[in-house]
Amino acid sequence: MTKKAKSDEEKNIHSKVSTEGSSKESSKEIPIGDEDGESMDASIERQDASIEKQDASAEKLKEAEAKAAAYLDQLQRVQAEFSNYRKRMDRERQSLKDWLHGQMVLELLPVLDDLDRLVQSQENQNGIDQTGIKQKAIDTEVVRLIQQKFQKILKDRGLQEIESIGHLFDPDLHEAVGVEHTDEEKAGRVLEEWEKGYKIGEKLLRPSRVKVGKFEGKAGDEST
Repeated sequence: MTKKAKSDEEKNIHSKVSTEGSSKESSKEIPIGDEDGESMDASIERQDASIEKQDASAEKLKEAEAKAAAYLDQLQRVQAEFSNYRKRMDRERQSLKDWLHGQMVLELLPVLDDLDRLVQSQENQNGIDQTGIKQKAIDTEVVRLIQQKFQKILKDRGLQEIESIGHLFDPDLHEAVGVEHTDEEKAGRVLEEWEKGYKIGEKLLRPSRVKVGKFEGKAGDEST
C-alpha cells in the first residue's frame, strides 16, 4: 500500500471517530423536558411564597397601623378628659375661694351698716349748746373717716354696692319690704332703701331691702 493510500485511510478513520464522538456527546445532553418544567414550577412557587409573605407583611402593617390609631385616639381622649378635669377643678377651686371670700365680707356687712346708721344719726341730731354741737361734729367726722376707710377695704376686695333708689325694681337684686302708691311715672321704681344691698362680681351677697312705688290708676278712675 502506498503512503498516499495509507494517509487517506487514516483520515477516514479519524473522521469516523470524530463523528461517533460528537454523536455520543449529543446523546449525553439533557433534553428539554421534566427537569426544566420542575425548575419553572419551583420558581413560580417561590414567587407565590414571596407574594404571600408580602401580603402577610402588608396585613400585619395594617393591623399595626390600626392599633396605633386606636392608641392615639385613646391617648387624645385621656388628654381631653384630663384637661376638662383640670378646668373643672380650677373652676371649683375659684368658686370655693369666691364663696369663702363672700362669706367673710357678708359677716362684715353688719359693721358697715352700723357705721352708716351712726353717721346718719349723728348728722340728724341737733346740739343744745355751741360746745355740744362742736363735739358732735368732731365725732361725726371721725366716724365718717372710719366708715370710708372700711368701705374702701371692702371695695378693694370686690364688694359692690347695689344701686337702688330711682331704679326699676329688680327681683334679682331687690327685696320689696314696702309699697307706696305713686303716680304712673314712679310706678315700679324704688322709692326708699331701708337696707343696702351688696354683691361681689356677679354673686349677690345681700339684696337691697326697698320700698317700691305702685300705681293703681287715676283718682277719677277709682271713683267710677
